[in-house]
Amino acid sequence: MAEPAELVDLREKLDSHRRELLGLVRGLTEEAAALQPHGEWSVKQQLAHAATAERGWRDGALLTLSRSGGLPQQWAAAVQEGVAGANKRPIRELVSTLERERRETLHKVATLSAEQLQ
Repeated sequence: MAEPAELVDLREKLDSHRRELLGLVRGLTEEAAALQPHGEWSVKQQLAHAATAERGWRDGALLTLSRSGGLPQQWAAAVQEGVAGANKRPIRELVSTLERERRETLHKVATLSAEQLQ
């Protein structure tokens, strides 16, 4: 069964926006990416959170498929740990981690049957 045109269009827009955002982030200096205006998370912390959330969503979804369980307990701790140390990591490493997590998600999703995806 073919995907609805609206879903294809949405996926293409999201992918385009993601590439644009990562391109902008790659252009930041290490100092700018570590800034925390008004005590908010820095760009680096946001990237670390996004990568950990990607992995947590993927692992949780696959766990649910395999045994109807919830998200792994260690997920919340992993988010905290990743965000806490993010400002000490190079922006290039954080972007690479986020990209790697997305590739892994897409790879695992591609192995699922239509029934599992539902």
